Amino acid sequence: MYYCLDCEEKFERPYRKAAKGKPADKTDYCPYCDSKNIEELVVEYCRCCGRKLKNGNRRYCSSVCISRGPKMYERQEKRLIKLRSSPIYQIARKIAEYNKKNNTDLSYGQYVALVCGG
Repeated sequence: MYYCLDCEEKFERPYRKAAKGKPADKTDYCPYCDSKNIEELVVEYCRCCGRKLKNGNRRYCSSVCISRGPKMYERQEKRLIKLRSSPIYQIARKIAEYNKKNNTDLSYGQYVALVCGG
């Protein structure tokens, strides 16, 4: 499990960028904000049921959780992909980026009026 220090999102694995016709570089990026500022989290609890892990297991506590966990994770990833591809989420992300870049605290209405010229 990884954590982005910029957008504060948790994700399963980072990705690596590749230019056209070139291999991917060795730098890991956040899949949500393309930041390099990520760190790996140590997982101490079962990803399915939340029990404390023992015996050096890295993700799941039992065989039941091993069979149920990936399906649950897939459903969650599909839900997050839908959420992040929605127009409202994308606009909110643009506003957050603008506010961070310009050191402001604009609301949606203020952003539309001032930046988009609405």
